[in-house]
Amino acid sequence: EEMEGAGVKPSKITFTILINGCVVKQTRQTDTQQQQQQQQQQQNCSSCVKRYLRAMKTRGIELDLAVFGSAINTLAKSGDLNQAELLLESMEKSGLTPDEITYGSLIHACSLPGKLNKKRAKRYLEAMKERGLHPGVFAYSLVIDAFVKSSDLDGADKLFEEMKTNQIKPDRLIFTHLIHACARGLYPDPKRARRYLKHMQQYGINPNVMLLNSVINSHAQCGDVDGAEELVNEMEQQGLVPDKVTFGSMIHACANAKHPNPKRAIQFLRKMKQRNIEPNLVAYNAAVNAHARSGDLDGADMLVKEMGKTMATNPDQVTFSSLINACLDQKDTSSTNRAFRYLTEMTEKWNVEPNIITFNSAFKVLSKSGNLELADHLLKEMESRNIGPDIASYTFLLNTCNAPKARPKPHRARAFLNSMRDEWRQQRQNNNNNKNNNNNNNSALRPNTGHYNTVIGAYCKAGDVAGAELILKDMISDKVMPDVFTFNSLIHACTHTSRPSPKLAFRFFETMQEMQLKPNSVTFNALINAHAKLGQVDGAERALDEMKQNGIQPDSITYGSLVHTCASANPPDVARARKFLDLAKEQKQAGLRTWNAAIDAFAKFGDMQGAEQLLKEMEKEGLEPDIVTFSSLINACGNERGDSTRALRYLELMKERGLKPNAYTFNCMVDALAKSGDLDGAERLLLEMEEQSGLQANVVTFTSLIHACANSHNVAKHRPDAERALKYWEMMVKDRKIKPDIRTFNSLIDVYAKFGDLDRAENLLDEMQTVGIEADVFTFNHLINACANTYKPNPNRAREFLNAMKDRGLEPRVVTYNSAINAYTKAGDLNGAQNLLLEMGEIGLEPDEVTISTLETASREAAAEGIGASSLAAWLARRVHTQVNKAAGGGS
Repeated sequence: EEMEGAGVKPSKITFTILINGCVVKQTRQTDTQQQQQQQQQQQNCSSCVKRYLRAMKTRGIELDLAVFGSAINTLAKSGDLNQAELLLESMEKSGLTPDEITYGSLIHACSLPGKLNKKRAKRYLEAMKERGLHPGVFAYSLVIDAFVKSSDLDGADKLFEEMKTNQIKPDRLIFTHLIHACARGLYPDPKRARRYLKHMQQYGINPNVMLLNSVINSHAQCGDVDGAEELVNEMEQQGLVPDKVTFGSMIHACANAKHPNPKRAIQFLRKMKQRNIEPNLVAYNAAVNAHARSGDLDGADMLVKEMGKTMATNPDQVTFSSLINACLDQKDTSSTNRAFRYLTEMTEKWNVEPNIITFNSAFKVLSKSGNLELADHLLKEMESRNIGPDIASYTFLLNTCNAPKARPKPHRARAFLNSMRDEWRQQRQNNNNNKNNNNNNNSALRPNTGHYNTVIGAYCKAGDVAGAELILKDMISDKVMPDVFTFNSLIHACTHTSRPSPKLAFRFFETMQEMQLKPNSVTFNALINAHAKLGQVDGAERALDEMKQNGIQPDSITYGSLVHTCASANPPDVARARKFLDLAKEQKQAGLRTWNAAIDAFAKFGDMQGAEQLLKEMEKEGLEPDIVTFSSLINACGNERGDSTRALRYLELMKERGLKPNAYTFNCMVDALAKSGDLDGAERLLLEMEEQSGLQANVVTFTSLIHACANSHNVAKHRPDAERALKYWEMMVKDRKIKPDIRTFNSLIDVYAKFGDLDRAENLLDEMQTVGIEADVFTFNHLINACANTYKPNPNRAREFLNAMKDRGLEPRVVTYNSAINAYTKAGDLNGAQNLLLEMGEIGLEPDEVTISTLETASREAAAEGIGASSLAAWLARRVHTQVNKAAGGGS
């Protein structure tokens, strides 16, 4: 304005200088306020550029390539690529062709902090080619930089190969981008870094210390101390001098090694001093970390003291984070106390305040072990220092509640999630109330899909599908979109509950489709698996058809689950097991799991020849049978009466193949021997299991033995071997401190029931309830049977047990009524037996052959007592015969 007032006309150069001056430097925005400031600056930049371009047109100054180039460059550097593209279109409409510099400005903007966009950068490169421009080393360098900063090394590598194909010689800058990228990110790649180094030398570009340090650092990130040291030697042979960064990387490699090497770290630290290179904070922190990760916390403490004496800078948060994390990772009380001592010491002794990063790194360690108790202690420590949890803190805390090898804690996970939701809502409310902060970012603590998935996963892992479904409802109400992982967890949970529910699994599947989420192979495999545990072959096959309709090919897991479904059916569906196995073979998806399931199906069906034939086929296919294969065969030998001879043969075959039987195999063997009546052999195997194989007998082992006592008889007394059963019980409970489960209690109650010892059977019922185990249908069946087998049959007690079953919501079965009828007939109370028979009809239970036999025996015994009794018994028997014939369709 002053120029024009003085009569001096602004020129093209004047406006170009003004346009260039509008650039807003792009930086990483660490908080909401900075983001808002930068957005406002971008808007101001765009307005200024447009104003100056209009001013040029008004004054009749031509907008040439240089002016448009400057304007596009200014907008691109300021991060406003949309406006820059609009200006590019205007430039082309005016008949000007963009050059490599114009596109270079746009590509460069795609690698700016907060504006990374590798796809857009590649699109600009392709646009150059379409317009007949030949991108040179400058353009490729910028695109490679965008790919590298996006951690897409494969994409960057393709661009590098494209340059070689187009005979474009890479320069030092391109190699710098590529080699630096190999040391950054989650997956450092020293092999690739070495390859780029070799290419660099082939192009006649000598690497400097900085580039070689990057290659050394890529080895250090992987913990490859030898590879890093080899490169240092090469560096010195080329006449280059290692610096602080070189040695810092070497020490870092010692800390990152699979087996951290603190001694070697100290050697490198001493070597630095010998070369008059003063170790900096980075080098000392790496050495402290090497000691901490190796468990040598005393050595780490010595280094911290040395840092305080020799360095101008005290230990920092990174130093103490290494020490605290190492303590928490050791999982013992003394180490935990030491961790909290470090928290106090860093403040009081070194004047270093722990920050959110210090606590979050500790939470990260705990998230792997699932130690929520320690996490709670750290939360209190944070609170005492007025440090609030951030999004990373909550992420690690949620992961702690659902750690892979720890017991899930879904209710705590939900509490953490609700804390996040409450803080987010409060933050949003505060922002809405602040009129000067309308554009504030409300999502700082907003739970995302991953957070909800972690909580849903914790509920699913705990078998609480209802709880997981409530979290899903919260998720949808908070307008957070579930993903495939959400529904896969829910469907998978329907399989792993105490009561698998294919219907509920399918309902989740339908909800998933309603939300237009595309199911994957994991989804369908989980659906099939929901049917597998219940042996619902038709349902599993429908899920397979649905899978194919969605264009997803079944894999080895799919076929394994399908065949497993056939093996779980009652009776096993061997025909369809064979069909699915053949389909898997055709698709080359028949893995060991599929073959094992097929062998299991045939073995459970009792077709041991078929099972052995499959074993031979499997070996022809090049698959070696494993423990599961032989355990399935041995398990089948324990069906019904047991085939101990065959079971022992399979056990020997296992040993011949070098397979070591596990606890399940031994349990199957014990079961087979026990059911065949060879309790002595079962006991010998139990001792072999514990003494020779080093395996501990468990509740299943002793339940098999006790169950066998109920079905074997003491030769002298012709009654169940109650003494032996009691001996096994004491071996389990008293000697080995193994807690009995419902099956163990039921087996021993069955022994006493058959023995006719009602008092002991009832004592066991009381003991069950004391330890918190609820009686089931089998428990009451055995107790009612005991009422019939006592020296003096007790029908009234049998009726009490029958009523107790109903009160608990347990449905009596035919065998239940048969035992009760037996108690009444043995006591001579045929009227009571008649009432039970009528009651069976009322609830829809049909008498079976045992009912007929019991009543016919009663009629014969009543014949000697008088006509009335004999007539009633005959009527009961006729009624049963009529009902059985009716149910059988009038057959004889």
